Amino acid sequence: MEKSFSFVVPVYNEEKNIKGTVDEILEVAPRYCDKYEILIFNDNSTDKTGEIIETFSKTSDRVRVFHNGGKMGVGYILKRGIQESKCQYFAYIPGDKQCIIEETMKCFEILFQSQKEIAIDCPGNTEVRTIGRRILSWLYLRIVHYFLGLNFRYTNGHNIYKLDAVKGVDVRANGFSMQTELLFKLIRKGCSFIEVKTKIRNRADGKSKSVNVKTLIDVGISLTRLILENKVFRKY
Repeated sequence: MEKSFSFVVPVYNEEKNIKGTVDEILEVAPRYCDKYEILIFNDNSTDKTGEIIETFSKTSDRVRVFHNGGKMGVGYILKRGIQESKCQYFAYIPGDKQCIIEETMKCFEILFQSQKEIAIDCPGNTEVRTIGRRILSWLYLRIVHYFLGLNFRYTNGHNIYKLDAVKGVDVRANGFSMQTELLFKLIRKGCSFIEVKTKIRNRADGKSKSVNVKTLIDVGISLTRLILENKVFRKY
């Protein structure tokens, strides 16, 4: 069976990190994939990110570039990535260079050999993140475990999905809770999965876009909606 892989790469003001992210994918992916593509989604960046990613589409036929008309959010990009992917498997890989592509590809190798549908990425070296980020992640996972029954070590990592499994799944969140919602609905659907321990690196430059007041409010609203749909309205 051909091993094909789509890298869905969201970027927002990552002019100092995106080149390193794409270069790393182009270097590592050929060792693990028979076929691969890089789908870069520019989420209305205000720096030179848009100009930089256009150079990749001109120099490599592996790269396709999309420019959002406004700030659409990572959940929108994930859903658009599913629509645009042409390979058997895909993963959401932010353009901030925190993902170690070799680790993702090793995870893909394990998933492919297992013949399961989802590989849940569980970072094993979370000490590279700030103590505040680790506390928020711990609290988030406790809520997800208790109210949604997802007893995973992590839900918002660089998870790998079989494309056929996710097509048709309705993900409403446009923020950083989108993978939790996707995993919840896929598990309820009966999809098979494995958890794989990986490593991540700290950002080389800039601040994380995932921890601020706006994203925390968005995550809170999306998670509350999903919990109510599950516990009160019994939709799943």
